[in-house]
Amino acid sequence: MKTIAIDASRAIRRQKTGVEWYAWHLIKALALIAPADWRVKLLAPRPFDAAEEWGRKFPEAWRESSLDWPPKFLWSQIRLAAHLKRTRPDLFFSPVHVLPFFASAPAVVTIHDTDYMTHPEAYSRKGRAYLKLTTRWAVARAARIITPSNASKENLTKFFGCDPRKIRVTALGPMISRVPDDPAVRTAKDKFGLSAPYFIFVGRLEAKKNTARIVEAFSEIGREFPEIKLVLVGRPGRGYEKVRSAIERAGAKNRIIETGWLAGNEVAALTRGALGLIFASLAEGFGLPVLDGFFLGTPVITSRGISTEEVAGSAAVLVDPNNAGEISAAMRRIAADENFRRELAAKGLEQVKNFSWQKTAVKTVEVFNEVIG
Repeated sequence: MKTIAIDASRAIRRQKTGVEWYAWHLIKALALIAPADWRVKLLAPRPFDAAEEWGRKFPEAWRESSLDWPPKFLWSQIRLAAHLKRTRPDLFFSPVHVLPFFASAPAVVTIHDTDYMTHPEAYSRKGRAYLKLTTRWAVARAARIITPSNASKENLTKFFGCDPRKIRVTALGPMISRVPDDPAVRTAKDKFGLSAPYFIFVGRLEAKKNTARIVEAFSEIGREFPEIKLVLVGRPGRGYEKVRSAIERAGAKNRIIETGWLAGNEVAALTRGALGLIFASLAEGFGLPVLDGFFLGTPVITSRGISTEEVAGSAAVLVDPNNAGEISAAMRRIAADENFRRELAAKGLEQVKNFSWQKTAVKTVEVFNEVIG
């Protein structure tokens, strides 16, 4: 039997965003295809709860283990590290970039991005220092590194001198697994008073996600399409004050709706009911909302020159994220041209067929086998 320890701390978070959804979907998909001779232990800092809704029972050889003993801080570096030292699994997998400093098990780690290197202004000084330290350690310590895009692979090599031979690019799947029906869409729209057409943005309201410029671009189409609204789905992040200032300058408070964080079913319903999804980030490791837009048949506007272009191919409108005029022109065309919307939706539905969590899991198992045989 091969013993695999997996950090499930992100997967059991109740309010999930991109990295948490990656961990959750991947663990579920791995459980379906894991070799029979794997004994897998899922590790977390608190007790597992049935309300986490994994959606299925795990194989007989899988176990959930709560490392909930003191101290309560630095879980990865203290409790997780101590557990790995004591149990010595054949492999430890971290779905996030953090590896314990004091643990001897062979490790595979997923490093989603190095955006703090390309856009340091979007992070605090303390946050950048921590990310650099932990990424350097992961690059030096891990037997293999998984990353979701070629852009992220190139940045790992460029900024951290990572040997490209130990990096494995493993694309992700859509966060949404079921298309909401028409009543669910109506319910979600009614909740936020969306009787008129709208564009939707999904992600943290922050500098890296380019939210302020998206608001600026939206304001430019106001005269031609005064009925159209913009829905911003996500929690405030670093640089949120600029988002608020952009909304004030736009003079369109009644047409811009902030929902805060929403559960996945509500995000799916609102995205399906939108004219288009705008995801024109300055930097991304992958860009999961792009796949969700495709899966739901919603036209997508996203950034060229970063990883989202890899994900989108020719199925989205690609824009320069630094150019509000290009973003607004893309919105204008989608709003005005129904045939164009249909064309984009059809392309997106074809493009998303190239991505699935099963494919992600298969490639992840291949990476594990490179390490443990």
